[in-house]
Amino acid sequence: MDQVLNALKDEHVHIVGVCGMGGVGKTTLIKEVAKRAKNEKLFNEVVMVTISQNPNIKSIQNEIAERLGLRLDEESEEVRAMRIDERLGKSGRILIILDDVWEKLELTKIRISQKDNCKVAVTTRSRDSCEQIQCQKTVEMKPLNDGESWFLFKSRAGDLIESPMIQRTARDVFKECGGLPLVLAILGTALKGKDPEIWTVALNQLRKSVMLDLPNVSKQVYQSIELSYKFLESHAVKLCFLLCCVFPEDHDIDEIELMRLMVGEGLLIDGADTMDLAQSRVRGLTDILKGSNLLLESQKERHVKMHDVVRDVAIWISQREQGFHVQSGVNLIQWPHTQQLQECRRLSLMRNEIAELPDMIDCPKLQTLILSHNRISRIPDQFFSQMGSLLVLDLSFTNISSLPKSVSCLTNLKTLNLECCQSLKDVSRIRELKKLEILNLGRTQLSFFPREAAALIHLRCLDLTAAYSTSKSLASHLVRVPYKAEQSSRVLTNILIKLGNLEQLFMDNFDVEFGELARLTRLTHLFVHVEDSASLSQDLGSSQLWAQLTNFCICFVPRIRQHSNPLSRHGKTLHLTKTKGLAGWVKVLLDRTTSLELFDCEETTLLSQSSSDTDFPASLFSNLKHLRVDGWKNLIELGDDQSLPEGAFDKLRDMSVVSCPKLRSLLPCKLWTRMNQLKKLVVKECHEMLQLFPYITGMVEDKEKPSSSSTTLQGLGIFNSLRVLHVVSCPKLTYIFLLKQAGGMQHLEELHVEDCAALERIVVSEEEKQVDDCLFPLLKKLLLISLHELTALVTQTVAWEWPSLEYLELRSCPKIMKTALIGPLTSERIGLLVDGGNP
Repeated sequence: MDQVLNALKDEHVHIVGVCGMGGVGKTTLIKEVAKRAKNEKLFNEVVMVTISQNPNIKSIQNEIAERLGLRLDEESEEVRAMRIDERLGKSGRILIILDDVWEKLELTKIRISQKDNCKVAVTTRSRDSCEQIQCQKTVEMKPLNDGESWFLFKSRAGDLIESPMIQRTARDVFKECGGLPLVLAILGTALKGKDPEIWTVALNQLRKSVMLDLPNVSKQVYQSIELSYKFLESHAVKLCFLLCCVFPEDHDIDEIELMRLMVGEGLLIDGADTMDLAQSRVRGLTDILKGSNLLLESQKERHVKMHDVVRDVAIWISQREQGFHVQSGVNLIQWPHTQQLQECRRLSLMRNEIAELPDMIDCPKLQTLILSHNRISRIPDQFFSQMGSLLVLDLSFTNISSLPKSVSCLTNLKTLNLECCQSLKDVSRIRELKKLEILNLGRTQLSFFPREAAALIHLRCLDLTAAYSTSKSLASHLVRVPYKAEQSSRVLTNILIKLGNLEQLFMDNFDVEFGELARLTRLTHLFVHVEDSASLSQDLGSSQLWAQLTNFCICFVPRIRQHSNPLSRHGKTLHLTKTKGLAGWVKVLLDRTTSLELFDCEETTLLSQSSSDTDFPASLFSNLKHLRVDGWKNLIELGDDQSLPEGAFDKLRDMSVVSCPKLRSLLPCKLWTRMNQLKKLVVKECHEMLQLFPYITGMVEDKEKPSSSSTTLQGLGIFNSLRVLHVVSCPKLTYIFLLKQAGGMQHLEELHVEDCAALERIVVSEEEKQVDDCLFPLLKKLLLISLHELTALVTQTVAWEWPSLEYLELRSCPKIMKTALIGPLTSERIGLLVDGGNP
């Protein structure tokens, strides 16, 4: 750790290499280095990208650009590299971490050139790679010593390994681990709580293991992973583990995708079980595997990852025991010609460059075929003719325009994934797939849904979500595909209501008669866009039907007004155009809604005491986490202390109020003090807004600091939780905070104030006194733009210091006093953009 950190501090070292065998802990170490380097303010930004065995320059460029907040639309690698180089030049000090490099990587192709403000850290299993990349400093990670190894092993296996009955055998098992943290963690967890006889069996198996031809994977690693796999208690958890290896190296594995694979193979559920239950079981299986150190947490919600070494061993086990053939993400350009395919049961060629398929392949035992993310544009007519056992077929993200005739041979198929096949025009042949349970046609730009689909009576999940535009001008809007003349909402509705086993329906690109969907009594997931808002006032079946929805997103807002993609797969979301005269089914859903967007409503208040709607649930808005109010021309107030139920907004995490020209204030005092989870607040285009935060009594007073600034709202609701505040185009605001409010904003990290014509100060004080407290001690990003009357941040005599500030953007603020900026202007760590100048 110290060697790497010291190298990063050395001005003569541009590239640092960390090498060591698989499982020794390189990635864990470099993540901790990144954390410490950021905490010690060695760098403004840290970008970490995994390279893997088969690096793709464009993919690497995309990942770096994404983490830098840069969008790359260009196809040319050279042009993309220049864009990255330009962005790096405008950054402050930046650390780029390239994890798991296998071979010589031309950094100039990515355009990571040697700059004074940019350093690179590389992890690799080979010291040769460090030399090829020309690392100025290479740190070799060696296995742990015996003391450290035993400590880690015991922490995973438990204190019982010190008992007389187990200790000797445990010591022998421990020695087989070779001091590798990955092995110690996996074996220790696998043997925790096991009887002495099992420890003896494990030791014997470890000693009998033969050496495998796995590059840079030691014997200790693969034998420990194999043994842990054998100790998994059920067939389902073993197969779940092996199915995770069909994805490319370092892939974020979506638990929904994993569930659909397993359901397709006939696992997890029988005819009486539900898809919800299957998803819960997958979550349970992945939790077991994470607990066994065979899977890792992902930074993405409801995703998991697999360590590259564990994946190598999993592929080996899957080929030997379960008939897998996996070549995912290895840059194949041709179909693999191997005799193994005849006995193959699961074939994954995901994320390659394959353009042509053979006319026919003889795979009579094949159950799962994954060809997603390839360049395939045509499937030969007889391609599937010898695949009668196929259960799962994934052709997503390919360029096919139709399905071949031989799809009729797939009479046992249960899962068909055609997501994002942008050229797809005809799917009428799906009528032959009588056993189909999961059909994904999302983002295909299909202009009609075939009548033949009514024959798919076993269908449990249907995905018809819309495609999105890639053009910059329409990037935030849905692209509505024009329907063929014969495709009316009545026709589509008649098809859907015949699919009586549907549990999950995702659709926003087709019009449907919403009220008729109440006839689908098994629905638990409903994601739909509705053009006619009349349904909001209509009685649509019993409340029990709507109460059984575990996930929903129902949008009554015109597509052109949608703020974001409404089809979040995990939430409970409503997009409404009114809040009064709502039918009972809407109120049932409102009570459970976690995300609410209200567009172009006519009412003057969100809820009022005089409202005729007296049967709202007592817990209304108590589960709400996200709220957006947009385009309410008559809105005067969001609510008052009397009309809003107890607990309303208590769980709110982010709130946006946009284009409400008559709104003068946001929420009453009582609510602000309760909203202790609000992290982000956006107020935009509220032309009558006079005050963001009301004066709140009951302030906490620090008796040890008698100055006026010591009386704050620290610990009270929003003033203790808010991280991000954006205030844009509120022309009557003269200030953002009272001094006592600002003193409570101890966790604010980003403040963006723009186009507020009357704004004179960010913080105002009742008395013009010297400010002793550090205001906004965690503020990292400050943007002050087009504030023509802004003269000072607090008082004209105060040089405001920001101990955590990393970025300051100051544009079109002609009256600002330079003394207010002495602190940030003299700090070397801050990226500056002042009056349009260079950062």
